Amino acid sequence: MMTELPIPPNTTKLLGLGVDIMDILHGHLKNLLYEAQGDNEDGEPTDLYVRGVLDTLTEMYRLTYGLIFAKQDYMGLPHKTYE
Repeated sequence: MMTELPIPPNTTKLLGLGVDIMDILHGHLKNLLYEAQGDNEDGEPTDLYVRGVLDTLTEMYRLTYGLIFAKQDYMGLPHKTYE
């Protein structure tokens, strides 16, 4: 029996459609990055804590890109991006 974890309904739907978990994570991190940037014109938060959160999310976002491309390389697939 799997423990029930809080997974948003849209994520469950994407998994059901066969979307790769790394692609889902990457998209979720991108949304969190937009939220952390806030409403500032330059997108840079002034609060040091929020700045740290943004920096951490940015590193995680970059890591997901690296993992996605590494998986594609391992499987012999061309790199695909969704921008």
